[in-house]
Amino acid sequence: MFTTRSAAPKAPVTNPARHGLGLLVCAHGVYGGPGIAARHVAAIRRLGLFADVRACCLKGQPNPASVVSHMTSAEIFVVPHFMAEGFALRELLPAALAGLSADGRRVHLCRPVGANPRLSGLLSAAALRTCGERHWMPRETTLVVMGHGTLRNPASGATAIGHAGTIARANRFGSVEVAFLDQAPSLPTTLARLTTRQAVVVGFFADRGSHGEKDVPRLLAESPVSAAYAGPIGISRELPDLILDQMFAKLVPVS
Repeated sequence: MFTTRSAAPKAPVTNPARHGLGLLVCAHGVYGGPGIAARHVAAIRRLGLFADVRACCLKGQPNPASVVSHMTSAEIFVVPHFMAEGFALRELLPAALAGLSADGRRVHLCRPVGANPRLSGLLSAAALRTCGERHWMPRETTLVVMGHGTLRNPASGATAIGHAGTIARANRFGSVEVAFLDQAPSLPTTLARLTTRQAVVVGFFADRGSHGEKDVPRLLAESPVSAAYAGPIGISRELPDLILDQMFAKLVPVS
């Protein structure tokens, strides 16, 4: 039986809160702040798992350096609330974190939530919900994973393509495609070659922002194809679980 859910992360050998571990969730930045990442952080903080849980953003305030300076944890795990493993993850965030371990504390950079295998299941579930709302048969519907993409770094689109492949292998939808804002194929191109009656577009975005809130709805409004937007996946209430996955994966040594 096919499932998109990964095995639950192993419990860490030590209790994170008892040993003073901190968690910092870093977003790109939405309208000058951490956006939905702050809500995810609040949900994780209520669990009482860590000594300190905070949110920051690369573009806007609070930035990583200012937040870390107010954290008392000797060991801090940074989980990027990014969907892709592209330029921001590989260049901008490491630069923003550089030097933050100079005072003796240790700062660990984890993989982004977008790389979590369980996200495939969330994308599929979002599309299925939208099909139900529209009374569409999933097998007569194309699921389009809509990402940002960039020509500057091929890895940016690779994550979305990987999740689309996982969903396609589950064989729940008539077809599964990808589309991007800043690289090919574009959403209009993808919708123009549909082989199904309609499409559900799920935004592979970490937050609403201008892309998830304005760009995708505008493109759909201009399309002659019957298509519905399921919204950006990064605002899902299941995201705190994926953030914890990424941190615990860093806590537990791979055997």
